[in-house]
Parts: sequence; C-alpha cells; structure tokens
Amino acid sequence: MAITTFSSNVGRIRSIAEAAEEAGREVLLLGSSMKRVVAVARDLGLMEGIKPFLAEDEFGYVPRDKVVVILTGSQGEPRAALAKIARDEMRNVAFSAGDTVVFSSRTIPGNEKAINDIKNGLIEQGIHIITDSEALVHVSGHPRRSELQQMYEWVRPQILVPVHGEAAHLTAHAELGLQSGIASVPRLRNGDMLRLAPGPAEVIDTAPHGRIYKDGSLIGDFEEMGIGERRKLSFAGHVSVNVVLDNRYDFLE
Repeated sequence: MAITTFSSNVGRIRSIAEAAEEAGREVLLLGSSMKRVVAVARDLGLMEGIKPFLAEDEFGYVPRDKVVVILTGSQGEPRAALAKIARDEMRNVAFSAGDTVVFSSRTIPGNEKAINDIKNGLIEQGIHIITDSEALVHVSGHPRRSELQQMYEWVRPQILVPVHGEAAHLTAHAELGLQSGIASVPRLRNGDMLRLAPGPAEVIDTAPHGRIYKDGSLIGDFEEMGIGERRKLSFAGHVSVNVVLDNRYDFLE
C-alpha cells in the first residue's frame, strides 16, 4: 500500500501513520520534501506519539502486507518519488503487481498529462490505483462557498480581498463576498498595492512583480536571462563545433 499526497499536509501524513499503526504496518517515507516536512513536524512536536519510520534500505526486508509508503509525486512532478517508481528508477524501493497506490489529492489544472503518465506507468506494472473519484481518499483544503459564507457570518469583515486563484476564482470570490453583505471588496491583481486605511480601501500604486531568475551571479527576468532560448535548447539540444587553425597546416594544398 502506498499513498501519495502533498508533503506540506502534516495532518494527513500523521493520520496515515496512525492508521498504519492500527493496521499493524510500518511506515516508509519517500521523497526529500516529505522527509524534510516530517523532520520539522517532529521538531515542533506535531508528530508526538508516532513511532520512527522505516529507512529506505529496510523496505526489502519487511513483508509487503506490513508496509505503508507515504511518498511525493501526487501532481506528476518528474523527479518526485512516485514518478521514479513509475519509471522503475528508485534505488531501494520498487512496487510489484498487486500493490495499491492511493492518490490522496486532486489534480491541479495543468498537471493532468504528467499525472496520467505516472498512472499509466504504474498500471503497466500491474499496480492498482485509487483516486478521489473512486473513494473518499482526499478532502480539499479549499473551503466551499457555504463554508466561506459561514466564516463571514462569524467574522463579519468590513473588507474582503480575494487573493488566491485565477481570474475566474477571484471574481467568483468577490461576488460571493458582496452577496454575503461585505461592504468593500476591492479588485486586485498581481502587483497592485492596496491601502486599507485611512479612508476607503483602494489600490494606490503598483509594485514590480513576476519571476526573477538567478544563474550564478547573474539575476534578471525572462528575457534578460534568455529563458525562452534555454527551454528550446533543453528540448532540441545543440551542436557546438570548435575548430583550431594555425600556421602549421596548409589547407590550400
């Protein structure tokens, strides 16, 4: 049994570990971000009562029905643990036909192809896959409209600033806020500077925004760092020819 989820969801990792212990199974963590988050969670006392997890080199010595693997890769990240297993590239861990992989997550728009590639790689190995469309294996961290309205009834804010998501999400959230009786719902986009007080909440200026790239001591934006050309080269490759000419050869003969 393997479960892939967001490595930042400490509560879910703990829940899986508790369920595994009740089922008499050991837990193995795979993926650098998963291990890093759990290490911080232990330092903060958030994993109190959870016994130590298996090391990767112990995986092969534990019966298959006595292990639960919690691993990264729910969004199709090519270098995540699940993607490597789907390609059979993990050094100490491999899944077998009959194993089950649970996607305790939902697909973030844009990641569909990468996730499907991983699923197909697992299915080719005879691995059974369970997603939230087949079973209740994921609960979204995003509130529903009714939950937002309940929060607004409790908090009774005077100002609402939708800040997360695409234009469709921001607009829908703003409309919901107005329907909930919130007096001020300013429209913001990336780079806008909002003044909350004194006076009415309003956009007063803009700030530089966007991605900044760093390569050694060089720092610049997309165009300055030639990111577009680098991406083309990463797919198409390039050929370099170095020819040294000197007076020891007579190329006219």
